[in-house]
Amino acid sequence: MNDLRRAEVLVGDKWIDIEFEEIRAGNRFRLFESTGEPVVDENGKSEFIAKTDPYITKDGVYGIDTA
Repeated sequence: MNDLRRAEVLVGDKWIDIEFEEIRAGNRFRLFESTGEPVVDENGKSEFIAKTDPYITKDGVYGIDTA
């Protein structure tokens, strides 16, 4: 089973599949667990705006800052 999250960015009025590491600062994006469930933050949001490009965290996984 693939445990990776799936990412989508909003282009115009359509959500397009994208590799997480290809998200860029300013993109509106959303993530989905490998089960298909949307990733939701502590405030119940499932759509995010990237403040930064993705980066490798000290734990060796991708992270991104959101607005």
